[in-house]
Formats: sequence, C-alpha cells, structure tokens
Amino acid sequence: MKPRLVIRGIELSLFYDYDQLRDKKLSQLTEQERVEWFVARHNTFFLRPLEAFWQNDFAGKGWVVGALFPSYLRILSFKLGMFGALLNIVESMGGFLDPAISGGPSANWKRFETFSRRYMKAWDAKIPGTGGAPDDLLLRVWRDFRNPIAHEGGIKAGGLEYLPQGTRFSMSTGWLRVCPRQYLQDYVTGFRSYLAHVKSGGSEFTNFTIRFNAVFPS
Repeated sequence: MKPRLVIRGIELSLFYDYDQLRDKKLSQLTEQERVEWFVARHNTFFLRPLEAFWQNDFAGKGWVVGALFPSYLRILSFKLGMFGALLNIVESMGGFLDPAISGGPSANWKRFETFSRRYMKAWDAKIPGTGGAPDDLLLRVWRDFRNPIAHEGGIKAGGLEYLPQGTRFSMSTGWLRVCPRQYLQDYVTGFRSYLAHVKSGGSEFTNFTIRFNAVFPS
C-alpha cells in the first residue's frame, strides 16, 4: 500500500489497523507526530471527501453518481448519509476537546454540544420555537437532524437546502432548513482553530493526547 504520510522516514497508511495493530508504527511517533497523523487521517478520510461531495450539486448530476450510473439512476443522492456523517464527526471532536465526558445516554450530545459551542459559535444561537418560545439551534440540529438520520433514516421538521453563500439556515412555519455546505465550512474553520490550539500546547494538547490514546491505543 502506497503511504499517505511519511514522518521521519516512517511510512504511514493512516489506517489504524495497519499502522499500529499490524506494524506498531504509532508507537514510534512522538505525541506531536501523532497529532500530525490524526490530522492527515482526518483530512484524507473525512474532510476532503465531504468537501468534494458538497462542492457539487449531487442531486441529479453530481459527484460519483454521474460517473458510475446511467442517467436514469442519477436522481440518487447520499445527502442525508453525508450530513449524518458530518454531524457525527463534530460529535467525535467533542471527545478530543473534553475526554472527561463519560458514557451514558447524554454523552454523545454533550460531545456534540461541547465542540459546537466552542468552535462553531455561529450555530450556538436561538431560533423561534413552538408557541413563540425560543429554541436552541444546536439542540434542534441534534434532535431533528442527527438522531433521526442515525436511527430513522430521515429528518424531522426540517431539511437540507443549498442556501445563498453565508446563509446557514432558514426558518419557515417551524420548518428548519440547514445549508450543509455552510455547516461544513463552519466545521472546517472550527477544526482549524481547534488544531491551532492543540499545536500551541496547554490543555487542548493534553486533552487531545488523552483521547487519542483511548481511541488509538499504542
């Protein structure tokens, strides 16, 4: 397998099972070099595929489907699956930000909330709720997007919509429309900001190392 990353002559595939379970290469990396491995892995397997997907109008003429399937199948879309994956990535990063979040029924939400409120502040907002009371946007995204996509294969009281540049969401009669491209852009910005804090040391680096060693033991 061609290496995707080389650190001090150590060739790395970015697959944990090859790099550590088989070849014990992560054990040879310093803590700072493991950050480099994680970022390369994150970009290769998550961010770049998501960016390639959302930069194209996938519904009808888009990326991969148009090349692999005849025209009558090009109405296929994986927008729900890709947005669900993106929400789960945000959730996973909350564990690196605060590894003290333990298991339990609310742990997944807490991880999602932790990263979002810290590094995706534009989504830490209030929106009109039922009966005129304000609703928490992050909680709504979690409750009506993340959980239904993961467990029911759909979205409740909302949908995904390509909105004008810079428009994150829109509300209409209680219906929440989220722009996945803008959400991804906000995540990328937040991830880069978080990464800068990790590389500068301090508590972010300490917490990252704790979580990394739990997820990728070496």
